[in-house]
Amino acid sequence: MIIKPSTYFLLLLLFIHKSTSKLVKNYSNKLVHLDTISDEIMSDNSGNEVPLFHSLLVHTNLIGKKIIDNNSNDDDAEYYVVSRSNDKVRQLWSTRTHTELRGAAPALQDRDSWDAQIDFNLMNYISLIETFLHTYLDSKNVVVENILGNTGLYYEKARALAAVFADPRVETVCEIGFNAGHSALNALAAREGVQVLSFDLGQFWDAYGKYSYELLQHTFPNQLTLVMGDSTVTVPKFIQEKPEQKCNIIFVDGGHDFDTALADISNMKAMANQTYHRLIVDDANWGEVRQAWDKAVDTGIVQETGWVHSNYCQQYNFNYVVDEKLGVSVPILSPGLNAIPGDANVDAGSLPEGTYPIMPTGAMSFGKYF
Repeated sequence: MIIKPSTYFLLLLLFIHKSTSKLVKNYSNKLVHLDTISDEIMSDNSGNEVPLFHSLLVHTNLIGKKIIDNNSNDDDAEYYVVSRSNDKVRQLWSTRTHTELRGAAPALQDRDSWDAQIDFNLMNYISLIETFLHTYLDSKNVVVENILGNTGLYYEKARALAAVFADPRVETVCEIGFNAGHSALNALAAREGVQVLSFDLGQFWDAYGKYSYELLQHTFPNQLTLVMGDSTVTVPKFIQEKPEQKCNIIFVDGGHDFDTALADISNMKAMANQTYHRLIVDDANWGEVRQAWDKAVDTGIVQETGWVHSNYCQQYNFNYVVDEKLGVSVPILSPGLNAIPGDANVDAGSLPEGTYPIMPTGAMSFGKYF
């Protein structure tokens, strides 16, 4: 693989901290299903129709060379395609040569075809945060700079999650911590038909959560369910009422105190799909979340399988890499110029205008339930 010349430009993210589906709201100790979005076309405050997210993708698909090139002109020939299509995703996944989870994009000589899918997804996700999610929130007079918890600002985390969500074995993603819908958007945009079940305390529901939810609900009909309330209460109750619901990805990013983190990790075990699942805990190297993670590992609830350490990143570089096997140029994001991964002591004032330092942030732990 080689870097294609003369295609470099800078993608600058602003400093920013989810048709009808169903909202499940905790009310009077009973889970009640509420339809919250009408069938009318959604619009922003100016009356403009909200654009389909497909129209905002940097690439809807990348078409490469024939899978079997016999020099024929057969119109029915099959080509390598990078897209959100489940069939095409599965095809690329089956050709991967690296099975370990990787955060940052690997060096050119270590890339395989699955990396093309991951970086395709990451490029679209990072772009959609600004052009789709934050644009809609802005139209609702939400000050997006005040939103906490945007995974798009954490390069290695965002890329690792893009890889996990795109895995064709994943049918359902369950998360604790919907907040403004960033991780839910990553999952829903990764592949066609991915289901997301999210539990959220609702602390910021009126401020911005309800707008994120209505946007994603309208855009991905019948793919998003949100359960409101204290997860230490709503998760056990949901399991009791819907024991058949299972999850391939369990992403815990809720309360960061020891008792809540340990309860969330422990309670979600009953929802793990035993055919295939991954458990991911955000900020698991920090404070009481780390203590909860270690407790879960030490007591045999969880088997630790790895970590993805991440850096805070306000700026991305954008380039293309030619995947010679696929015969396609793949968009690649990487941390911005003059921003040194892991260096929290970089003086931002010493950097050229428009560039920012990258600083370490909470890591994600990966595991599976015994």
